[in-house]
Amino acid sequence: MPHPETSLNTLPLSSWDKSQLLLAVLVIIGGLYITSRVIGGVAQARANDESYESAQAKKKIKKQHDVKKYNPQMLRITSRMQAWAIALACIAFGPLFIAKQVFGKKKPLKEAVYGLFSIVAHMVLFKTRGVNAHSLETAIKIASGEGIVFDTVRTNDYILITHADRAKRKYENGIVVIPGANVSAEAAQPFAYMLAKQGFLVAIVNFPGGMCRDFLLVKHCIYDIQSRLMEDLDLERFRWTFVGHSMAMYTLHTEFAEGKPGGECRTKCIVFLGCTARFDFTKCEIPALYILGSNDGFASPKDFEEAKAKIARIATTFVIEGGNHKQFMSYEFQPWDNPARITEMEQLQITSLQIASF
Repeated sequence: MPHPETSLNTLPLSSWDKSQLLLAVLVIIGGLYITSRVIGGVAQARANDESYESAQAKKKIKKQHDVKKYNPQMLRITSRMQAWAIALACIAFGPLFIAKQVFGKKKPLKEAVYGLFSIVAHMVLFKTRGVNAHSLETAIKIASGEGIVFDTVRTNDYILITHADRAKRKYENGIVVIPGANVSAEAAQPFAYMLAKQGFLVAIVNFPGGMCRDFLLVKHCIYDIQSRLMEDLDLERFRWTFVGHSMAMYTLHTEFAEGKPGGECRTKCIVFLGCTARFDFTKCEIPALYILGSNDGFASPKDFEEAKAKIARIATTFVIEGGNHKQFMSYEFQPWDNPARITEMEQLQITSLQIASF
């Protein structure tokens, strides 16, 4: 009879830490899922690649010093490369971890497993790609309830929502919505329609791969929109409000942390939805509105208070009672968030009214 330490019975699956094995399996599945999304995203980008920029827009963009650094094609390539790197790491690390388990070394990579699993969970399991169809339909009905008709323009870099009768008005205010990490631009559409109902021109930035980046893409979108709608804007009074959800705080931080007034993008204010004060905005000279949900599992009012020393100089805080993290946008599911005590439409309406009155 073989010695117990060398018996094959020492290697059954039942002897493994089942929770760690489950994490390893999820890591592999997550890597495969990201790979499929990357391949699909590249195909979609190629299929939807349209020359939407007018000659005026191109001329205006070339005149902007900061935007010369922006290359839409290069940004898409680098974002896809980041997604590929994460996918390959997931696919390679899962079998490696299982091999370690099989050979009896049970804990040397435990912390790395949990860290990597956290990344995969944030990137994959939230199911933030796309939009909740019911929420979008409901939002359009609510926003159009007073006989308002909207025009929606989609490009590779943004979604633009305006009133169909904009030729009869001159917009004085526009809002740029920047979705959080791995949240698609489509998921921000219900919120955007609520804002458009308040009389704003609304644009949603579409970061390639859902990766929040610096402010250059935002500027590119703004210059293109201003050139596209030149005749519909009161350029003497026109101001932009920048609204960032969750990790989009990073994008706003790259532009406003040092007190810069948004460069040549004339800025009215900045708004943070479901953001903790993790980035330092103490030098920011632009009015800032922090909107939190009392049930937010990621940026609770308590967490915000603990880091309040980092908020902007001119800051207003508003807490939505019963609101959570996910319902600032409209996607299907997000683990580790707390259940909301109000509906998604109620939270979106309260948020849009607070921004309109700020």
